[in-house]
Amino acid sequence: MLKQITAEIHPSTSARIFRAMRWLDRFRGWRRVARITPSEALFTVVNGSTVYSGTLASRLDREVYLFGGYEDDLTEAFLNFIPPEKRGIALDIGANAGTHSLAFSRRFAEVHAFEPNERLWRTFERNVALNDLKNVHLHRVGLAEHAADLPFFDIGKDNLGLGTFSTVEQYDRPLQQVGVFRVERGDDFLEAKGISTVDAIKIDIQGFEPHALRGLNRTLAKSRPIVWIEIGDGTLEEDLSSLQDVQKLFPYPIKMHLMAGAGGVVRRIKTELVAGPQLRPGNYLISPAD
Repeated sequence: MLKQITAEIHPSTSARIFRAMRWLDRFRGWRRVARITPSEALFTVVNGSTVYSGTLASRLDREVYLFGGYEDDLTEAFLNFIPPEKRGIALDIGANAGTHSLAFSRRFAEVHAFEPNERLWRTFERNVALNDLKNVHLHRVGLAEHAADLPFFDIGKDNLGLGTFSTVEQYDRPLQQVGVFRVERGDDFLEAKGISTVDAIKIDIQGFEPHALRGLNRTLAKSRPIVWIEIGDGTLEEDLSSLQDVQKLFPYPIKMHLMAGAGGVVRRIKTELVAGPQLRPGNYLISPAD
């Protein structure tokens, strides 16, 4: 049941017009047009059955407002890839403001979200509360090979999701340290919380993915989950540029599918089995080979 929406500071007229026309988002190129809308207004909207509160000053929030969601097409492709019997527990590693966790909450019994960036916690928890979700749990830590307090970096733009523990220069601006945040070894953390089985994992932590996956070795071996991983320039630089590199992180044979945009006027996602050894930047699904 959705909680009642409270007072809202309305975005500009142009932003509201673009939102009203969000059905055009299915056509390739519409997002480039709609993103020109400048605004820093606060908003609260209902997209489908999900309430979301944010600010147009944030790139992620702006997408939720203008287009009705963030990475909805990728999220749906991921969820459709998961068998019905594997809808117990999902991990959202690099949860950002919670857009993926909100979507996962409708399909999984429990969602455990990991986000070390303290600037995102308030937005995440506000949206969980607005939707009265009891099955989404925010853990205010990152995941790594070993428990530690690590320097955290950002580039000072409107996308807080670009924050990272990786020291690889991967953006159009230099990294700046913005704090020291906690990371835990995933296996140990999950065991301490009594989480014995994990069915699905989404991991997008800007080049730090190999470190988190190494810390989940026991969990991977026991649960053999479906994994959605974003491999960006920073991840490629972290010696994760080939199918063989990814295979080394998993204690069983894997296969990978690339979630890629299909050609044509209408935007849609297709999944392609990775056949060659070299990887390119993109979103991948990893599953047991058998």
